[in-house]
Amino acid sequence: MIAFVLLAAELVLDWNLVAHPRGPWREVSYRGHTAYVAQADSSERYLHAEARGTNSALFFSIPSNTQVSELRWRWRVLRHPAGANTTLKRADDRAAAVFVLVHRSIFPWRTRGLLYQWANGGECGRWTSSPYARGIKVITLENAPADSVWRSERRNLREDLKAAFESVPADIEAIGVLCDADNTGDRAIADFGSLRLMTMVEHR
Repeated sequence: MIAFVLLAAELVLDWNLVAHPRGPWREVSYRGHTAYVAQADSSERYLHAEARGTNSALFFSIPSNTQVSELRWRWRVLRHPAGANTTLKRADDRAAAVFVLVHRSIFPWRTRGLLYQWANGGECGRWTSSPYARGIKVITLENAPADSVWRSERRNLREDLKAAFESVPADIEAIGVLCDADNTGDRAIADFGSLRLMTMVEHR
């Protein structure tokens, strides 16, 4: 008989090793390279992101035996890309987004995940599908202008996955952040605090 024990813990994904070639963060380029630089203020280290007509994301892989129940972070926007409209494929840019990937694939139509975004003027609180991959479900959490004010988010991932996909996948493969301005060709600037995950780790 095999016994399973679930241990609760908080996993903090900080930015100390974001530039380290052997660190846990990996960049995925969709078009060019957004500049991601770790900085610090009086409270904590944060990630400064600036896209200049570019679109790339940073991802942190989650161990396969980890069940994630809650995700918390803080973020702020310093500049929205001019002309961005996340309801249109040709203008689908946002200054800040947090990715939760359930399944990664080289084929966009097979990729599944959640995208929490800060989109200037967008409608908040409604799940839609990404115009680039229908398996990516998108929700706008903030639509305020670029005022450099930190805002905090707290999401129940199990509830969000069920709302987006009508089921809760067994695993989450990766958590990431995104700042993009490739479709508008403009600039986007945002900052991300540490990502904090409440997890249950399975031990045999």
